Amino acid sequence: MGRFDFVNVRAGPAIEFEVIGRFNLGQICPIIGRTPDETWLQIECEGGFTGWVQSNVVTIQGDPNSTSILVAPTPTVAPIPTPTPIVFRGWRTSYFSNRDLAGSPVVVVDSPEINFDWGTGSPHPLVPATNFSARFERTVNLPAGNYRFSVRVDDGVRVWLDNMLILDDWRESTARDLYVDQSLAAGDHQLRVEYFQAGGSALIRTAYAMLANTDDWLASYYNNGSLSGTPPVQQLEARTAYPLDRNWGTASPIPGVINNTNWSGRWQGRFFFEPGTYVFSANSDDGVRVFIDGQRVIDGWTDGLKQMSNRFNGVGQGEHEITVEFYQRTGNALVRVSWYRDTSIQEQ
Repeated sequence: MGRFDFVNVRAGPAIEFEVIGRFNLGQICPIIGRTPDETWLQIECEGGFTGWVQSNVVTIQGDPNSTSILVAPTPTVAPIPTPTPIVFRGWRTSYFSNRDLAGSPVVVVDSPEINFDWGTGSPHPLVPATNFSARFERTVNLPAGNYRFSVRVDDGVRVWLDNMLILDDWRESTARDLYVDQSLAAGDHQLRVEYFQAGGSALIRTAYAMLANTDDWLASYYNNGSLSGTPPVQQLEARTAYPLDRNWGTASPIPGVINNTNWSGRWQGRFFFEPGTYVFSANSDDGVRVFIDGQRVIDGWTDGLKQMSNRFNGVGQGEHEITVEFYQRTGNALVRVSWYRDTSIQEQ
């Protein structure tokens, strides 16, 4: 007899068997079998319905020992499916809820690029907005050459190449730009970037690019106006009478690949300088920036046609890296950059 509002009736004498019915309060069904320890009873109710109930949830009338002992088959437990492994097509990104990359990550995701500006927010709902860390890992196949690995970061960062630490700035700080140059053989190379955020704003952006030979610019083109992400096109471009002189009009710099509006480009090259003071000039439509060895000498990062110049003191003799950054909004697109040594100034 049922002792509760209802009791589950199962297909076999164990809770692993599925529930096939209910045995209600006050309902009476004959016992037709039992387990050797009498913890489970097989009952037969109206209509020939049979199943198993636990003996401690029913009231037994009579002697159950008169019934047969039954041995039920072992219940079949559904196998736990093997999780499908994540195929990482970008950066394997592991986030930690501490600033030391300690313990197991709270979440692992696939990031197409390292280009994050979280502000004061969190990178993921499972990750705190402060005192967190991240590890980015991937393998890339690169041709032989000299490469620059650059980072913009707030707070700390470390960069590893083939398990060798090549950049280490693991400290709290405001946003800053860092870079390191490495010579690579052709083939696969393992990259690992480690990052931590203490408090305040959080950002990390990384990029790598082959450095140009002394006779060429390494040109990188982007389908956005902010030089963000991985450039769809990187190519070597010859210098002109002006070191850099491009006029695309309203056309695309790379038809069919790069937009003809809202795109940007970066040119990097190495040039020999005699010692002295130099005047740098830029003519552009729209925005332009010029750097020597990472120091900005021209900043015209605004829409519209412009002509700008600036004097840079104390250039040492030898090769120096010149970087030109440009973006095109709409209309005509052009950029021309040049420099000359100012011999009117007497060097001390």
